[in-house]
Amino acid sequence: MSELSYETCIEKLEELVKKLESGDLPLEESLQAYEKGKQLIAYCSEKLKEAQGKLQIVIQKENGSLESAPFQLDKI
Repeated sequence: MSELSYETCIEKLEELVKKLESGDLPLEESLQAYEKGKQLIAYCSEKLKEAQGKLQIVIQKENGSLESAPFQLDKI
């Protein structure tokens, strides 16, 4: 799965959700789709964490100088 882009992974996840929501899949296929969805969610989550680690936020100090710091989503 490491060759998938984040966007492709999200598209595949959306397709799985549509199939599951339709209610047309037999139980075994629904379970397989659910497991695949869990894998896709984990992969997307990891990609987001990687991207977050690469982002920097620029902060202007009181004296006017600029400083960069790691971006942390939970601190916005």
